[in-house]
Amino acid sequence: MNSFCIISAEKYAGKTHVASIIAYLSTSKSINAAYYKPFIMNVKNGDMADIDYIKRTTNLNASDIYTSFACRGHISPMHSSKSLIDIRDITDTVEELKEKYDLMIFESLGLYDPIRADYLFRDLILDINKITSLQAIITVEYDTNIITNTLSLIEQLHTINIKISMVVINQNKNLFVDDAVIDYLKEALNPIKVVLLPFENNAGNEKITYLDDRYNEFVSFL
Repeated sequence: MNSFCIISAEKYAGKTHVASIIAYLSTSKSINAAYYKPFIMNVKNGDMADIDYIKRTTNLNASDIYTSFACRGHISPMHSSKSLIDIRDITDTVEELKEKYDLMIFESLGLYDPIRADYLFRDLILDINKITSLQAIITVEYDTNIITNTLSLIEQLHTINIKISMVVINQNKNLFVDDAVIDYLKEALNPIKVVLLPFENNAGNEKITYLDDRYNEFVSFL
């Protein structure tokens, strides 16, 4: 099973948006894919926004969309659960997905978000990487911190020997993008692919039906 780990150094950078694109392209190419986000944060009145977004925007069946824990808090799993989180609930799910699917689209929390006092999300990624080799897709929003956030996360992932396949820069349509910044990142990160995509924090939930030439990098990637 191929496994893409969609990760960011910042919240609300568009990870679920990127996951939906990969899910759409996977089903379009008849790839047997599953989406898995082990922790859904900031759940209110049973509303799991990220799961609902994937259901509404992609062609994945509901049975191909997985989560393990719904957390009311928004800081970290450890600070959102009254009981000790059993990591086996997550690793067993990954083992199950490995037997059933050709591709896992895994949406990560931040590397240093604590799951337990002695166990960070970084540790979970390392444990999952023992089950299925993860390829990181770094997601960043184009803002004043883009260079620092991108290079810092790449250094952290290299430290734990996680392969990085792509950096996706989500560009808010109302922001001016300095081509020199993009060119700098492409040169600095080569041979890692750098892709610039349109993005809205408050995008609608319409099903994806068409992707233009800006998404060709994803097609070749899959």
